[in-house]
Amino acid sequence: MNHSVFLRGQQSEFSLEPAPCEQQYVAIAGANAKGFSLVELAIVLVIIGLITGGILTGQELIRASELNSVMADVNKYKTAFNTFKLKYNALPGDLANATAYWGTASGGCPNGAGTGTQTCNGDGNGRINWQASEVFRAWQHLSNAGLISGNYTGVFTDAATYTWGTNGPASKIANAGFATGTNGYYTDVNWFASDYGTMFILAGGGGSIWSLTTLNPTEAASIDGKNDDGRPGSGAIMTLNSNYWSCASTAVASTATYRVDLTTNSCNLFFKAGF
Repeated sequence: MNHSVFLRGQQSEFSLEPAPCEQQYVAIAGANAKGFSLVELAIVLVIIGLITGGILTGQELIRASELNSVMADVNKYKTAFNTFKLKYNALPGDLANATAYWGTASGGCPNGAGTGTQTCNGDGNGRINWQASEVFRAWQHLSNAGLISGNYTGVFTDAATYTWGTNGPASKIANAGFATGTNGYYTDVNWFASDYGTMFILAGGGGSIWSLTTLNPTEAASIDGKNDDGRPGSGAIMTLNSNYWSCASTAVASTATYRVDLTTNSCNLFFKAGF
């Protein structure tokens, strides 16, 4: 198709048709502009699926490893506590002459900070008292005695608030760690009645161990089932009843089960030390 224009009275013709070389380029480009075949698309989807599956499987393996580490840590601490008792004839934290071994905290006792191994004495009553610095000094005494790794301040804000790795040992589970204390026989509206003795508590961090939970009920049930009776209200591994956390199904020990229908973290676990 030719069109004509007039410039200064002169007729000039030009064509809107592509030049021969442009026609050849368009033809080649059109011939090569093909989409993915179904086979190619299928291969891409398979590769994406394998990558996604690999990521999910890797995450599951990491979580399984974290959960398996819990009992290894509990048994490690049981051994450390028993060794401490044999050597010092007292529970860590409760040792009445701890400063004779490691010096007195320069910040003052019972809750002052010190340098190096400086610490404070316990009251020697055979219990690791919750409403005192003993629950935190316990980890410091164990570390001072060379029975666990890490260095712990022994200092607390209140009896339920830990900073993992600072005043209590961290777990391999992210933002979780271990508290300790002696309850003896105990019951109230939130607890299953039991003789807890001295225990370790796997709990969340960054605040109160009673409010920050670190396991979902299926994970808690798995740990309990592999290592104890699998019930939240009895045995050597327990949790709070349904009046406080959503981990157990009821507040009745004989009928309580783990709420495996829930997927949110709603459980901390108590591990009775046996002394």
